[in-house]
Formats: sequence, C-alpha cells, structure tokens
Amino acid sequence: MASSHLGLALALPQTPKTASITTATATVALSETKPTYHLPATFPSTLTYVSTGIRTVTLGSTPSAGRPTVVSVAWTTSTIDPWPALPTDFPLTHVVTLVGVEDDLDAKNRGTGATATARRTSTSYTTFVLWKPVDAVEFLTGEPGCEAGGEEEDGPGPARACEEMGFQTGCRRQCPVFSGLYWCSKYGNGQVKEAQLSSPGLAEGGVTGRVCWAEGHEIMQLMEPCLEGDLQPGCISDEGNGNG
Repeated sequence: MASSHLGLALALPQTPKTASITTATATVALSETKPTYHLPATFPSTLTYVSTGIRTVTLGSTPSAGRPTVVSVAWTTSTIDPWPALPTDFPLTHVVTLVGVEDDLDAKNRGTGATATARRTSTSYTTFVLWKPVDAVEFLTGEPGCEAGGEEEDGPGPARACEEMGFQTGCRRQCPVFSGLYWCSKYGNGQVKEAQLSSPGLAEGGVTGRVCWAEGHEIMQLMEPCLEGDLQPGCISDEGNGNG
C-alpha cells in the first residue's frame, strides 16, 4: 500500500534573489481562462497571467427599468501569482489572486435603442496545494477508471481521513502538473455536493485530486494527487468499497 505522505524537498538549483515580474498574455474563450502556471526563474518574483475575451449575455426577453436585454461583455482576468522564495518544503500551500474586470459593450435596451455601459470589478483567490513527485509513490498518470484494476492489496488503499469519517476514497481527476509539480486546486471550501459535479465549472477541473465520498453526501477534497488504482467517486470495487 502506497503512503499518502508526499512531503519531500524540491531539487531545484538556487537562484539569485532579485525582483522579477513576468507577464503572460493570451486571448482565450471564457471556458479556457485557467493559466498555465510555472515557477519563476528568480526569487522573489510575481508572475501575472492575463486572459481576455468577449461574451454575449442575455438578461431577459423584455426591457424593464432601463436594463438592457442583450449585453456584450468584455472581460479581463489577471491572475497574480506571488513567489517570495524558492519552494523547498512540500506539500506547500500556495494562494493566487484573481482580479476580474468586466465592461458592458453596446448594451442595447430592446424597444428603446438606448445604450447602457457598466464596469464591474471583483477579487477572488484560488488555493493550491503543491506536491513533488517521488519515486516511492505511484501517481495516477491518466484519468481514473471505474473498475478495480487488480486485487485489493495492489491498489493504493483508502485515505485515513476518509476511513475515519466512514467515507470511501476516490479520484475526481488528477491534479495538473506545472513545472514538475502537482497543483491540486481547492474548489470553494473543499466540500462539494455530488449533484454539483456535473456543473460546467467543475467539469473543467475545479475539483482535482483524491477525494472522500459517500453516496448522496458531499465530496471532500483531500488536496493531494491521485494514486494509481484510485477509482472515480461513485465507483465500487469487487469488495464493495471505493478503492478497497
């Protein structure tokens, strides 16, 4: 049974501690705004990823109170990724800031031809837990399956936290890898109801890594990479338990 304790030091060369700001800019569809993260070349550094785009929003079929019914919205999301020092201890909790700006363009109020414009700004945060791959742990390299791949003792075994709650262990999808590290993102407060798993935001990877689950209950993220042999939530092995 593989261990779920993965905290080992990152073997990266030391670099001079000089300030550096790198900006990556891309124009992408609304559903493709997640940046491709990477470690900076120098420390301390702040990396900024900027995504822009335009989408059309229909607010209603009839105008009311001067509000337009069809709006073209230009949006910009700036992801601010601070790195005060070279990471050496893992797992590492890492927080990025997302600053969003939306502008209404050519907002036509049907029936009147009036044009309305508005600017909205927002600030939110995404929490990651970063893990370094190690030879002693066999991480999942593809998508999790729904059938046990062998005898129970060949699998990774359940997570202790899941066992203690009487929940089963599964894998929603593997945490993405950037700069040789697994970036396991936290969705909301880390607990998601099963009915939400089909929502567009989650379908794009909002829930990643190993999770605890029970039929009809919330999914609780463990914030660690999936292991080889982990099953999708809702899948049951021959022994009647997810992942053994």
